[in-house]
Order: sequence, then structure tokens, then C-alpha cells
Amino acid sequence: MSDRIYKSDDSELHKKHRQRVKEKFRKTGFESFSEIEILEMALYFAKPQGDTNPLAHQLINRFGSLSAVFDASYHQLREVPGIGENAATFLMSIVAFCRAYRLDKITDDNVFESEEKIGRYLMAYFMGEHTEKTVILCFDRRRRLLGCEKVFAEGMDNMSSAKIRRVAELALAYKAAAVVMAHNHPSGIVEPSEFDMASTNGLKASLTGVGVHFIEHYVVTDEDYLGIIKYMEDFGYSTML
Repeated sequence: MSDRIYKSDDSELHKKHRQRVKEKFRKTGFESFSEIEILEMALYFAKPQGDTNPLAHQLINRFGSLSAVFDASYHQLREVPGIGENAATFLMSIVAFCRAYRLDKITDDNVFESEEKIGRYLMAYFMGEHTEKTVILCFDRRRRLLGCEKVFAEGMDNMSSAKIRRVAELALAYKAAAVVMAHNHPSGIVEPSEFDMASTNGLKASLTGVGVHFIEHYVVTDEDYLGIIKYMEDFGYSTML
């Protein structure tokens, strides 16, 4: 009997603690929260009952930081004792929610007249990616975005002539007047490689050959982006056409 009363009291304490944490968030946001407290609150929505503070500590100890927890894969998260299917799915979805939010804010009018807007879109698109991927943005003559499609995930070093033709085929399928190509560098180094530059010339020639304007090929990191065509022109590299 006494055990049941203790468990009931303990549950009530956790419930009141959660209410206080949520009220604190509603008043101040996360400004006065530690990483542990942010993660503790996030876990409320995956674990409806109980004390999530010890689990938050386990996650930070295992991965090293709040961002590393959110960047962890489903399988990595499931390896932490106490993290079940719901918690792992929720935690790995947080970056995806942030990405969707940022992309939606940027595409409010769907017109990409400036390099700055294209760059912001691409940084949001690649947010949280840990492997190199390549994407094509197709635009109409008014620079409205017709489509954004991931074309391959092996990185630019594996960009064969067949894949370059695939990009041209996608541009024609979208009836695009202009195209932007972009790939991310998970290393954080924005400078293009020799292969990036050679591939850019191949892309430009292929798209020009089918009457599609090749705007730029961007290298994207978490904090920056760089246009390869402009880079080649600025540093005296040979550019086609």
C-alpha cells in the first residue's frame, strides 16, 4: 500500500515539475534553459510520464552536445537505454521540422531573384545532412521555383556523363528556363574541388546544349555557400562557353 502511495506521489511531483518547465518556456522561451533542460522538455512529448532529466543526461553524455543528439540517427538513438521507438523518432525529426520551417519561410513568394535567397534556401535544404548529396533547382523565366529534386547522393566525385545527362533530362521534364545545381560539403569546407569545377563545366555545356540557362553550381555548408562559376572566373580557371 505504501509503495503505491509513494509512486502516486512521485508521479504527481513529476507532473507538477513538467508544468513548471512548460510555463517557464512559455514565458521566456529557451533563453534561460540549459542544454539538459531543453532536451528534458523535448522528451516530454515522446515520454508522457516520468522524469526525463536522467535520460537527457544520458543522451548528452553519449553524443556530447544537444545538436549532436538531434543529428543522431534512429539506430544510434535506440542504442541509448530508455530511448524507445517514439522517443528516437521524435528526436530525429526535430532537425527535419526546423528544415521544413526554414524552407517554408524562404519560399513565401516562390520567386528567387537574388543569389542571397537561393543561398539561404540551399543552406536550409541541406541542414542536418551528413553525407554529400546533389540537388537541382528548376526555374521558369520569371525565376519562380518549379521544382527542387535530389538527383544523386554519392557526391560530385562520382558524377559521370550519364548523371550529367540525367540533370538535363530533369530540366527538360520541368520545362525549366534556368537551373541551379548545388551539392553540400559536410566537412564544412566551402572551397570547390578540381572535380567540382570540371563537373561544373560539363553541366554548363550539357544544359546550354538543350537551351537551358545554367545559373550557377553552388557548394553549400552549414554556414556558407559559394558559386563555383563565379569562383572559377575570379581565380582565372577555364570556364566553358
